[in-house]
Amino acid sequence: MRFIATAAALGLVSLTIQARADILAGSSAFNLQEIVDAFGDEQGQTLTLPIAADITSIELLIGRANIAVVLTDPIVVDLFATAESPLNGPQPTGSPIATGSVAPFMSSSFEWRSFDFGGVVALETDTTYAIVVSSTDTGGYAWAGTNNGDYEDGNEISRNLGDTIWVQQPQGEQTFRVIGTFIPEPASAVLLALCLGGLTLRRRR
Repeated sequence: MRFIATAAALGLVSLTIQARADILAGSSAFNLQEIVDAFGDEQGQTLTLPIAADITSIELLIGRANIAVVLTDPIVVDLFATAESPLNGPQPTGSPIATGSVAPFMSSSFEWRSFDFGGVVALETDTTYAIVVSSTDTGGYAWAGTNNGDYEDGNEISRNLGDTIWVQQPQGEQTFRVIGTFIPEPASAVLLALCLGGLTLRRRR
């Protein structure tokens, strides 16, 4: 996982959290998962933020699974809170806390596609959430991921048609980016203020 932050203003810092975003689309390292395959299997990804954040969108690396499939319906991303199952790990629970969608597309290339939530969604630090992707166009789309297990703050999850339990894939991870701003803890905010103040004094001298 990479965590990229740039100081934009005191108290709010622009944020991009990305899992395996450094792999180029089309690389043989990718493990392509159909978003909803011919058997109705569903795909998702859990994530835990290192800091509290106000997010506005999630980006996924998505392309066409089968260019012969006629696409008529959007891809939908639902963001869920999770509940810990002793046997099955974090499980998406309740109603989605945010939803975004992308219209059908014809391009066969894998590109970062943005799912805008239409507002700010507050996420808590050290809390596990789940990205769940769906579409009624069975076999039309694929989500790029890997089996490297490099992302330590979440796992790929999947669920068979008719099942209620999501299965954890400990070595799997689906590519994603979380876009928004994080809110530093009070001590961090003070430190950032001191740093910015020091920069201002240097410039004046």
